[in-house]
Amino acid sequence: MDGTDTTSEIRAAGQGPEPRWFQRVLPVVATAVALVALGAVLSPGFRHELELSTSRQPQPFVELSFPNAASGAHDGCARTVASVGTRFALTGHLTEPRRLAYRVSVTPSGGSIHTQHAYGSIRLARGDSREVRVMFPVRPTRAYTVSVRLPELGQRLLAHCPRTRS
Repeated sequence: MDGTDTTSEIRAAGQGPEPRWFQRVLPVVATAVALVALGAVLSPGFRHELELSTSRQPQPFVELSFPNAASGAHDGCARTVASVGTRFALTGHLTEPRRLAYRVSVTPSGGSIHTQHAYGSIRLARGDSREVRVMFPVRPTRAYTVSVRLPELGQRLLAHCPRTRS
């Protein structure tokens, strides 16, 4: 060795030790993230999604239920001397008025009587509450099952009605 410092000669010549990997990658990644963030903020679609994600938005829906019977219990069964059916309630929690189709089916338990169907529609606006009564000409001599559906919304209610009411 001749007593000269080779490390200082290399640094003086601009050929210092190679930077660590993160010192090379960090500026590139930071620049890429900044460009993506800037592009996202300037995009109207991103701003809309961000607004939906960070603010409370009302979710429109329709309540389908059986109304309270005179006894105060929920009851989907309705009977007369010569017919059976149901009463159901629809309450709109919608942002704009809408016409909704409903399907009602009555299936007597056991026996040769076939399922009967009724179809209809009702217009609901925000805050509207409507009650619908559908009856079928079936003598109430046996138990039956009532099905109420809102096909567009995928909602369904079932009521199993006994032969005699207690």
